[in-house]
Amino acid sequence: MMNKIFNLILIGSFSFLFILCLFLFFSDQFNFQCTLSFGLGLGDFILSILLSIYTLILLFIYFVKNRINRNVKIIVLITIVCVITYTILSLTIWRGLEQPWNGSVFIFKE
Repeated sequence: MMNKIFNLILIGSFSFLFILCLFLFFSDQFNFQCTLSFGLGLGDFILSILLSIYTLILLFIYFVKNRINRNVKIIVLITIVCVITYTILSLTIWRGLEQPWNGSVFIFKE
């Protein structure tokens, strides 16, 4: 039962973070009308790279999940919850000074 829940959470969080990273990196290249921002200017790029690295770490954990014991799985689940919570809060109400929170997750281009 723990393995099924672990797999679901791991695949779901990887999918969410992968789509988020794609949108963060490629929203300007594909000329979308809106973008996501952490409101930190150059810090947006650094946080996007850190988020991408964490996504790759989740992918690695998915492939070696059978060799991980139960305590490590619990630690991985706690870090997944913390990282996703921090990411969502950073994209919304904890947004930086360059583009403060205005009630919308997306920042629309003029």
